Amino acid sequence: YLKETFPKLFKQTLYQQETHLNTIKQVKNILESLNIKYNVIIRNDLFTDISDFKNSTDLLITIGGDGTILSTSHVAEGIPILGVNSLPNFSRGFFCLTTPINFKKHLTEIIQGKRKPINLPLLEASINNKTIPYPALNDVLFTNKSSAETVQYILMVGDKAEQQRGSGIWISAGPGSTAAILSAGGKKMSIFSEKLQFFVRELCVAPGKRYLLKKGIISSLKSIKIISETSNGMVYLDGKNPPFALQRGACLNVKISPDKLKIFL
Repeated sequence: YLKETFPKLFKQTLYQQETHLNTIKQVKNILESLNIKYNVIIRNDLFTDISDFKNSTDLLITIGGDGTILSTSHVAEGIPILGVNSLPNFSRGFFCLTTPINFKKHLTEIIQGKRKPINLPLLEASINNKTIPYPALNDVLFTNKSSAETVQYILMVGDKAEQQRGSGIWISAGPGSTAAILSAGGKKMSIFSEKLQFFVRELCVAPGKRYLLKKGIISSLKSIKIISETSNGMVYLDGKNPPFALQRGACLNVKISPDKLKIFL
């Protein structure tokens, strides 16, 4: 359908696919030219395959965009990440340091110790005191299983609590403050900020009620709690599937993780 109806968009899609595959070839060729041993892991297989190589891995090189880095950040566990934006003309690549053109230069600087990774804060989420097995770099989203339905919940921030109904809640720290939460109306923070920001999505305002917890930024020493009053509540970390169910009466707690993400930027 796309080929016949929008031939220019069809050609663009093909070009993007070819460019991405060519970037993978370029990166592999450069690694081989530098006599660097490597293993290739498909993004969808990260959780099952990466454990076989972690003990012998010094660097995780992602090829793609920010989505690839978000997935990799869930399993990095202290291993530094170098992001290669395979489509710099089409993808923002906020967390990607390099592109196919300057990958060898940046990699050489890393090998020579001229470039060091930075540490970014991560979010730790738990449901009923059971920690979700990986952190979030961008954000945590509480919403309904059906995107067309609302959720009812009690939002607890510090010593304040409020019953609300709406499309859900975004929660982020500094690294994710320029992503979805900013588009929704949140505030941009330093990428290094460990403060927690929350933003209520499409709040359903009850007649005569004044809401105090529609958005805000709190200390990194505090946490944000959500008690679900909906049977179909879901929790997404960095938008990844599958989400985690937050059943009626269950409590989601989000705080700054004690771990950091090491990444070259």
